[in-house]
Amino acid sequence: MQLVGICLVARIITTFAFHQNYTVPRNYGPLSKIVIKEERRSLYIGGKNTIFHFNFDLTLQKQDIIGPVNDSKQCNPFDNSCIYMRYQTVNNHISILKSFRNSLIVCGTARQGICYMYDSSSISLKRNFGVIKKNFLGSENSSVMLITKDKDGNDMFFIGQSYDGRKADYFYNEFATLDISNTTNNDWYFDHYSAWSFLSVCDTKRENFKLKFLHIFEADKYIFHVFIRSIIDSGIISYETRISKLCKANHDYGSYEEMAISCKTPTKYDIGIAAHYDNAQQQLYMTFGIRAYHVDNIQADNTQGSVICVFSIDETIRKFASEVLTKCFKGTPTWGTPSWHCNSTQCAAASKRIMKFGIEARGDGFSNTFIYQISNELLTSILPWRNSSADIILAGSNTGFLRKILVTSTKGRSYVKFDVSGDRNIPVANEMVLDTHSNLYILSGNRVTKLSMTSCQLHKTCGECVTSHDPLGCGWCFDHCSTETNCQHNIWHTDSCPPFVLGISPANGPLEGSTKLTIAGENFGSIINNATVSIGVASCLIKNINDTRITCLTSRVVVPVSTAVKVSVTDSTSKTYRIHGISEQVDILFEYTQSSIMSIFPMKGPISGSTMLTISGDKFEIGSNLSVKIGKVLCDIQSKNNTEIVCLTQSCGRCVQAFEGENLEMTHCRYSGDIVVAIDGASYQPLENKTFCYMPNPKIIQQPSRNSTIISGGLNIEIFGNWFDSVTSHGIMISVGDVRIGSSCTMKHSGSLLVCSTPDLKSELNKSSEVIEGRMSVMLDNNPVKPTKLMIYPDPELDYLDIDTQLKDIEMKDKLLQLKGRYLNSAARKEDYKIKINGSSCPVMDLHQSYLICNLSNTVHIKDVPLLVEVSVGHNWKTVLGNMRFFHVEYRKNQIHVQLAAICLGTFAVLILCLVFVMRKKHLGVFRKKATEEFSVVYLNSTETRGLMDPPTDTGNSSTEQGMPRYVKQNKKESVSELVVEGATWDPKPGFDAIGIVDMLKQQNIFIERDLVRLGQDIGHGNFGCVYQGYLRSMEERDEQLVAVKTVLKTEVQDINAILDEAMIMKDFNHANVLSLIGISVAPGEFPLVIIPFMSNGDLLSYIRSADNKPTIKDLVKFGLDVAKGMEYLGSIKFVHRDLAARNCMMDENLRVKVADFGLARDIYTKNYYSSDNKKMLPVKWMAPESLENGTYSTKSDVWSFGVVMWELMTRGSAPYCDVNNWDMHKYLQSGRRLKRTDFCPPPLYDIMMTCWEFDPDDRPTFHDVNLRITGLVEQEK
Repeated sequence: MQLVGICLVARIITTFAFHQNYTVPRNYGPLSKIVIKEERRSLYIGGKNTIFHFNFDLTLQKQDIIGPVNDSKQCNPFDNSCIYMRYQTVNNHISILKSFRNSLIVCGTARQGICYMYDSSSISLKRNFGVIKKNFLGSENSSVMLITKDKDGNDMFFIGQSYDGRKADYFYNEFATLDISNTTNNDWYFDHYSAWSFLSVCDTKRENFKLKFLHIFEADKYIFHVFIRSIIDSGIISYETRISKLCKANHDYGSYEEMAISCKTPTKYDIGIAAHYDNAQQQLYMTFGIRAYHVDNIQADNTQGSVICVFSIDETIRKFASEVLTKCFKGTPTWGTPSWHCNSTQCAAASKRIMKFGIEARGDGFSNTFIYQISNELLTSILPWRNSSADIILAGSNTGFLRKILVTSTKGRSYVKFDVSGDRNIPVANEMVLDTHSNLYILSGNRVTKLSMTSCQLHKTCGECVTSHDPLGCGWCFDHCSTETNCQHNIWHTDSCPPFVLGISPANGPLEGSTKLTIAGENFGSIINNATVSIGVASCLIKNINDTRITCLTSRVVVPVSTAVKVSVTDSTSKTYRIHGISEQVDILFEYTQSSIMSIFPMKGPISGSTMLTISGDKFEIGSNLSVKIGKVLCDIQSKNNTEIVCLTQSCGRCVQAFEGENLEMTHCRYSGDIVVAIDGASYQPLENKTFCYMPNPKIIQQPSRNSTIISGGLNIEIFGNWFDSVTSHGIMISVGDVRIGSSCTMKHSGSLLVCSTPDLKSELNKSSEVIEGRMSVMLDNNPVKPTKLMIYPDPELDYLDIDTQLKDIEMKDKLLQLKGRYLNSAARKEDYKIKINGSSCPVMDLHQSYLICNLSNTVHIKDVPLLVEVSVGHNWKTVLGNMRFFHVEYRKNQIHVQLAAICLGTFAVLILCLVFVMRKKHLGVFRKKATEEFSVVYLNSTETRGLMDPPTDTGNSSTEQGMPRYVKQNKKESVSELVVEGATWDPKPGFDAIGIVDMLKQQNIFIERDLVRLGQDIGHGNFGCVYQGYLRSMEERDEQLVAVKTVLKTEVQDINAILDEAMIMKDFNHANVLSLIGISVAPGEFPLVIIPFMSNGDLLSYIRSADNKPTIKDLVKFGLDVAKGMEYLGSIKFVHRDLAARNCMMDENLRVKVADFGLARDIYTKNYYSSDNKKMLPVKWMAPESLENGTYSTKSDVWSFGVVMWELMTRGSAPYCDVNNWDMHKYLQSGRRLKRTDFCPPPLYDIMMTCWEFDPDDRPTFHDVNLRITGLVEQEK
């Protein structure tokens, strides 16, 4: 392949002895039109947006770009002011390309089909035709042009043009005869040949009339158009191919005649595809298909195949006379003016047998018998060619093939099939041309191909060659098809073919043989006994054979050698021709050679395997089969090339008896075996160091020394264990999401300690101000050990010693230096800090989040000299804080006293002013208001959040009635002492501020006026609180809403705070499976009331325990799914429940479960709690181990509690761990014991519960995972 460059377009020319290809850039395809000028030895080819000029050897001479352009069918071609043109960029396809004198006429599809006149010597020179509609001849559907001369020698242009939907002002006529002129400015234009030299489809019929021109030609004294058109009969649209005849000398189209033309087989083929008239033989050659009825278009169905028919022009003219004229003048019914014309005169009604607008025959017309038929392909182009001895048809197909069809007296036979598109399955274009040397030029997609029609090399294989019976007299000549006179070799086959070896695999193997050799080629036959294979003097034993492939095993040789592979076959039964001879391909060689091993690393690894073994050497890619064994155990090949093999050792837990290696004296070596590389029949070992040692598996015996790092990394982590020396590489891998960053470790203490430095994570995470949770895995021989959680904190931030001078004065007697900052002890420890004062160490004595203190004892105290202060944390983070300077205290004592006195006086004055301001603002002391003073409650629509027991802030008077809560009375004035309602009362304790709470609740938009709440019966109570059935009405409604009302029985401020805190937690909940808050009512002298929706079915535990309720297993699982959905929502808003149990879930009237009781219900079931200090009650039997051990709560501890809730559901409310004392729960769980599965619990559901009870929180699923798994179980039961 030769790559040729040209400045205009990139192109690739492919040249062979009998054909050439030129490929243009894809954006210029498909190529569709071609014109040949023999006198210039030039080709002109039109494609998409371009015209090419080639010479006959397919060298590109020029190119002219004509698109894409801004265009619209509604606009004058060059009117840039047209509003439609601005928005449409269209491609310009060549519709007409014709040779005219020394020029070319080119009409595109854009700009209304305007035509151009090109200078054929240089297509960069062109002139536009005038902007009149007679010059708009290109069409998106089809256009044809025939250039001829009249009797006086004047140019005549016969046109066929399909309407393409453009504006009527820019479309000429479907049939027309034109002449051509140019102005003094050399602008060209077409004009009527005569006043009536056109024929048009009626304007009212044009939109629904489909017309596609295939060909136009001149024969005898007539002009013929071949086209496909729509036929409408009783409202049904069909399509058929038609041929029209027009007297060339008739200028008014009164001689126009039209009839159907088709090809006869047992099936009628009547959709024309391609046509060509051969003037020498005076015959019309056409290809036909069958219409594709599933598309609304004039298109042939490629699944129905196609046919070729030949029509003699003399017979065609006679058919016009008999089928059109004669029948018309005999008054045949329905014969008359073309149905697409505005005039609809019938022949029978014609006066004096004159039809001014032509005649249309409406019968079967002219049909000939096919001479060639092909299935499943459409013949898209046709061109006759005659050599000295035969008539041949050249036909291209929609699959990209060219066929040469030999025409006999009645039928045609295809004897050549050549892939023009280059295995691209791209159709051959309609137009093909031949030069005077019988070279054919074909278009296919973005490729133009030149083929010699006199070459036998179109037959690509010997079988095609000797069975083609090509009229050229072809036979097989060594490696190509040729005529006998052109064959340069001694043997020329005409009725038989030798075997051909096209390739072998592998190309080499060991001297010991047994290489499985695969030979690809042709003409091998199918019988093993009829074929032999030899490699030089050595044989190759055939194991399998078919016509294109042989598999054989090589035999042993003594010395390395490279020699040809020969196949000998004699077979007369496998093919349509005889196979006989020996393959003659001397350049396909097989090499006998030897491999060698130079080194192996490592020579040890753990018994568990997974050690990556690297074997270095030479010629490892020979042969067909390679394996590596350690003793008798395979090492799994991971990769190989010619010089290196990488394999992964397998587990050797049971291979004590398997090895026969040398007697090693290696530390910890348990088992050993020799390493052997086997290639086919050969085995290779290194001369020394050939035994691999299996050592005990490495084991981590302690958690890593730290579980956090800073984002810059560089902090040391110590990992203690055993047998770390069994592996050769050690490291850690930090993972955060999809990010993976590793670092290496150093092994110490004979394999019992790894010291690892955390990697720098800044470049990957780029979140230096956030705390990030990651995972850390210990990597042993690149195999990860069980990961642990690693928290990644921001880097420490230390303040400069002085923001202005960066100089800090220290007294000479001071021994400690305090440095301030942020994030100082989030991850770093005292030993991670290295503080240098002028190069001397200042060890960190005390470390806190915002400051550290280091010992200056080792620092040289030099008076009044700036000393540089440097701080580093780990190996990666370092900063310079500035300078410090020592001074004597006496020198500045007086100055300091004066400064202190001034500061104290100033501070005292400020404090006095602040005290007065606060007392006045808060109405304290002398500024206190009297108790009879009235107040007005004002609501502010504010999102501010603060503690409910905090003093209220000044809300101002800016609120309006808009946005007020439905349960708040605006501007109601009453004294505090009058805010007493029904129910139990209490004496406010010190620290309880009812007015402040009311203000805060109104700010939170959850305050409810007390007189809107009516309490009903007591429906639940305990040591801490009560629950009432209540009724709530809004300000504008009379109807009451059934609600539940909660309060507290104890009157301590902290108890009231507890119920209010729960309410504040609930106020933002918004989920179908989480209990929400309606509001809170607070009044002096009465308990605060929390109002929530009334749950008619009570709590979940009571419901499932009740004998009146009979939920099915499916119902119980659904209840659990509701709980899981609610908990997933709570987890998504970062809320940890801490007390999830069936008793703390409520059920509404629709049996929907809602997670509830974020603290208030636990007094009702006090036996399920214990307290170590008689203050904090804990639900022990529902708590996760980490919560029991150290009070750690998280969403994962809620997942543990959810597992217990599922167990409660499956047991209909049994108490968990009823035989275990509260104090023994942690030890019980730590031993691995869990709640047992009951008979009614589905095993898949119990599996989910067991994953919730994983001891390590990181191993428990998320609530999202739980939801998916339980949902899957429910759907399986549907």
